[in-house]
Amino acid sequence: MGVNQIHALGRTQRFYSALEATFGTFVKPVTGDALKVLSSSFEFGQERRNRMDARQTRSLLERITARKTCSWSMECYCLPSGTGSTRPDTDQLLAAAIGKSTVSGPTVVYSLTNNQAGFDIAGTVYPSLTLVRESNKTVMEALVGAMPESLSIKFAGADEPRFSFSGFAKDHVHTGSTGVVSSSSTVTATLGSGQGKDYQAGSVVFFEVAATGAVRANNSGAGFKVLSVAGDVLTFSEDVQAAGAVATDLCLPFVPTETTLGSPINGISGSISITAPATSLIITGGEINVKNSFKPFGDEAFQAAITDYIPGYREVSGSLTVRGRRDQMIELGVRKNFTARDIQIILGTGSGTRFQIDMDAVEMGFSPLEIPEAEEATFTLPFVAMGTSSGENEFTLTHE
Repeated sequence: MGVNQIHALGRTQRFYSALEATFGTFVKPVTGDALKVLSSSFEFGQERRNRMDARQTRSLLERITARKTCSWSMECYCLPSGTGSTRPDTDQLLAAAIGKSTVSGPTVVYSLTNNQAGFDIAGTVYPSLTLVRESNKTVMEALVGAMPESLSIKFAGADEPRFSFSGFAKDHVHTGSTGVVSSSSTVTATLGSGQGKDYQAGSVVFFEVAATGAVRANNSGAGFKVLSVAGDVLTFSEDVQAAGAVATDLCLPFVPTETTLGSPINGISGSISITAPATSLIITGGEINVKNSFKPFGDEAFQAAITDYIPGYREVSGSLTVRGRRDQMIELGVRKNFTARDIQIILGTGSGTRFQIDMDAVEMGFSPLEIPEAEEATFTLPFVAMGTSSGENEFTLTHE
């Protein structure tokens, strides 16, 4: 019953990315951490192994708890901020996926790094992110120690260009909305019987007047952070009783008001250029993938979750789909020479409303020429981007 009962809805989803100072330590998002998403997925699992020693029955009688696993993905429009030197809402995710974010004159430049300490935003290095999503005051999920293992940039025909991120995280925090306050005392609130299971340490909540839906208390717009859960008793880092929480109030997930920037880049603005022989490819679509090959440490004794990660060899690859026009066919021959090509792709147009992608040494690969029964032939140029000289320069993304 979607009208008689409140449901979590994708169209009301709110998404936040907050910088962590310590890997895996939850950070409350603030208004400026919000970003608009098309879709997202948070996955949590904890292995439960069957006890397999000898027993006098064929029935399974006990299971053993093992390691946690967390993964996530998110897709959004390519959303410039509207001003070249103003960081877009996806700044933190782009910096974490690529390596470094720097304001350079009228632009924000995302460049590759070989830094084991983490990712760099304006000279400050961070190890990881806290990701939070919430829908309809019904459910909130948070991932701590989150990192994007991969970034994909897709563009095709007249479709709006999109960023897709996916990666891993250290741990997951669930916050539900079934709680009703039965009593409060300074920094604790006791909920109805069995309702404490809907909250975890790290949950952030506010209190709503059940009869009217008005906000009773939200810690001056910051939310109340749950430090621990014991049965149905929530212990907070702030004084909820002094803030006004009373019996019969609803205990609901809290996220701050969204503040987001910019408008999506449309699919009909932009360009692609490539060094000779075909300097202006006529493409129907393309994709660029940055894979970090992170290795999370999830095999340490006496640890339920990953404790750290290291970056492996980076891979930058992608593909371009080309119509079989006569002057474009030369690409089918050039690829056999393994010639390094320089590619520049611009998504959007105008100052502050576009992204530029630069790859200075691209090697084209092989795929078949598709000749259909009647219509035009097409072919795909898969490619690998390589660094030059000392490296860390096979891919650059500029917000300008």
